[in-house]
Amino acid sequence: MRLPFVLHVALVASSSAWAQPAAVGAAAAWAAPLLFGLALLLAVAWGLRSARRARSLSDALAQAQARLGQHEAQALRRQQAQEIAAHMQQADSPQGLGERLLAGLAPILGLGAGLVARWDAEQQQLQALARWAGAGADLQAASASSLGLMSDCARRGEPLVLGAQEAGGLRIQSGLGGMPARTLVLQPVRQGGRVHAVLELASTREWTEGDHQLLADLEPLIALSLALQARAQRGLVGGEDQKDQWLLDAPSAFTAQDAAGALHYANRAFAQLIGLEPQQPLPGHLRSTWADVEQLNDFLHKAAEQPELRGFAAQLLRQDGRRLQVLIDARWSHHEGRRSLLAVYRCV
Repeated sequence: MRLPFVLHVALVASSSAWAQPAAVGAAAAWAAPLLFGLALLLAVAWGLRSARRARSLSDALAQAQARLGQHEAQALRRQQAQEIAAHMQQADSPQGLGERLLAGLAPILGLGAGLVARWDAEQQQLQALARWAGAGADLQAASASSLGLMSDCARRGEPLVLGAQEAGGLRIQSGLGGMPARTLVLQPVRQGGRVHAVLELASTREWTEGDHQLLADLEPLIALSLALQARAQRGLVGGEDQKDQWLLDAPSAFTAQDAAGALHYANRAFAQLIGLEPQQPLPGHLRSTWADVEQLNDFLHKAAEQPELRGFAAQLLRQDGRRLQVLIDARWSHHEGRRSLLAVYRCV
């Protein structure tokens, strides 16, 4: 390793002092230990500085790796939430939606059992929609002891997490036997200031912060999907339903329309998408919001040929004249002889 210039000079001077004649050496002998000590101090200081720099580089590398790990974890959660949301959109009933939700969560969260229950705040009641369990499991009996906790969770609107010791009363049953849950989570599904459902999830492993964050990311999607399913069962009639008033402020832009494109329902996010002010009335017909009427006809024709249409590329015409590229997911709902096309819009 190359020595610093000052250290090199000090060592040369020290060596030169020992090589002087005896007459000069006697006068310079006292300087040799001093120079040697100075050189030693410089070497120690240089070594400490190098060590600090190495630690600093190591810390910076560790921080960069941690940020990369967090970024990858966030990207994975977004992908998982999108896949589960897409899976839920294929449901044709609230029960089917709950089943698809639990089926999507089970492999990610290590579920041994699960329950989705819709909450009726007026009646203060829970209605079981779907269950998840292994073969031979009796989840209803296993969950009986925690139904009181589910009601408390719905009334409080706050998640409840129980570890293996606290959840000892719940056993995950299967054809191979039974085992206690490692983690029991009661998660309220909140949106628009209301609790719409409660999830009870019994896992065979301890949960991480990422597991809880995934549920938090899915909350508005679950609430929105349940509300839309309820509307589909009522026929997606026009006008504002007081119980679903919060749907107007949902983040996803969506509409309900008939086979000709006439609007039954549209939320504020859709109005903002096409550039309308809150006080402006929505157009009664979607033809005024499409840049190409033939494209709208193609959309309605393709939607009529299949129960679900995903990722239809279209151009909407904003009120300011700009064209907006969107992808549309749509499906038909049937209620009392009436067909309604429910469409959700995503900007490209």
